[in-house]
This record gives sequence, structure tokens and C-alpha cells, in this order.
Amino acid sequence: MLAFYTADEGEETASLTENKKMDHHLYVINNERQVIHKDLLGEGILQPAMDTFFVMGNQLYYIKSKSEILAYFL
Repeated sequence: MLAFYTADEGEETASLTENKKMDHHLYVINNERQVIHKDLLGEGILQPAMDTFFVMGNQLYYIKSKSEILAYFL
């Protein structure tokens, strides 16, 4: 699994002192380095979030848009 943030569109040129909005992405990658699942967990986020996903057994659980809990069978 790989979770990362990218600059929200139009935020690349914002100054360092401004609050920059980010998009939060989640990718699931198999042993052959192929993306088998991807999702956008949040858009326009001002601060990185902790603990937005975890694995229990063969299930990936994650929070999307602060309002949905989703599960993906690995």
C-alpha cells in the first residue's frame, strides 16, 4: 500500500506561507508492482491525516472523504 499527498490543482504556485490544499491518494500495489486498486481519500485537505487506513486479516479498511469507511479484499 502507498498513501501520499499531491498539491491540489492550482496550489503549486501558492507561497510557502499560505495554507496549501492537498489531495490524499491511496494505491494498492501487488508483488509485480501493478496497481490493483486506487482511490482518492480526500480533496482540498489543509493538513496531512494520520491513521486513515489499516489492514486486518485480508481486508484493507480506509476512510474516504471523512464520511465513508470502505473495505477492500486483498
